[in-house]
Amino acid sequence: MTCAKTTSAGIDYVRAPLLSEVGMQESMDVVLSIHLVEDEVETVAVAQLDLREDHFEARGRARRNPVDPARPVIGEELAVARALSDLESQINDSVQQKIDRFLVHTDG
Repeated sequence: MTCAKTTSAGIDYVRAPLLSEVGMQESMDVVLSIHLVEDEVETVAVAQLDLREDHFEARGRARRNPVDPARPVIGEELAVARALSDLESQINDSVQQKIDRFLVHTDG
């Protein structure tokens, strides 16, 4: 699989080929849901992902220092980033467990 490299405004971009361009036949949509709950000082993000038979759910929190001005977007982004980071960790752990369980290791 080769990637196409383009430059725009002095920035290099790499475009991965589409599935149809590399002859892959199976495709699926995966939906990531993120729900935010916030009050004056705290934002909580809950990220949920269902991938085949696996369900992943992670939370991220951000708390505003009371002396800082209210900037909701900062708390939202931080809470979402923390939830996604936890979600990534869970998915990686799940993958490693599957590799350990299903992959046959051979010596030499």
